[in-house]
Amino acid sequence: MSDIKEPKLEGIRSEEKQFVFLSPELREACIRILESLAQHDGLTKYRVETETRIAHGTVFKAFEELIHKGLIKEKSSKLWRTGKQTVTYELSFGGFAAIYPRIRRLGYLNRKAGKKTFYERFSHFLPLILGKWNHFKEHGLQDVAASRLEYSLLQAMNPEEIYTLFFLYPFSDRSLQQIWLNMIREDKEIQQKCTNLTNNLISYHQGQINELENVKSIISSQRSLK
Repeated sequence: MSDIKEPKLEGIRSEEKQFVFLSPELREACIRILESLAQHDGLTKYRVETETRIAHGTVFKAFEELIHKGLIKEKSSKLWRTGKQTVTYELSFGGFAAIYPRIRRLGYLNRKAGKKTFYERFSHFLPLILGKWNHFKEHGLQDVAASRLEYSLLQAMNPEEIYTLFFLYPFSDRSLQQIWLNMIREDKEIQQKCTNLTNNLISYHQGQINELENVKSIISSQRSLK
């Protein structure tokens, strides 16, 4: 199936605003380090320094900043006989969410690290999205999925909110909406997840409606004050 495009989603926060909480003097270095980690399956500080060509001292300060902000985490650690310790770092979920829009814009999504694709490396963060990328491709929806993932990561705060926006945010194009729903139906895990998400939304909004009906009843039963 040929690739399907989706009209640009409205209301996306500026990509740059994802990084305003980083120290201004380290912001650019931090972003470049996140980019580097997004393209590899774990890196040491030395490898990052080599990959990015950022000054040694700046790399260490930027790593402290990124760890403190929860954007990267330790992946593995090895203690050598000499007593030297080698630590490998990787993106946290927050780091992945922050850098994804930039990685997509730069065209790095199709690059592999070893035998793993970008989506395979990070599938543990969002298994029903990142781990199902071939399913989207089979339906010609990979570009739509990439657009919706970016939108969801910029708008939402946690995986459940991301899943809700990604799968259930309505399309303005009804034919595209039907193609998307068909894709959901054809994967049992995605179908079950979307059923649960829909039930949760219905329950939440029904509770809101009940509250409004109660307020309306109270207001209507009171005598007008003059």
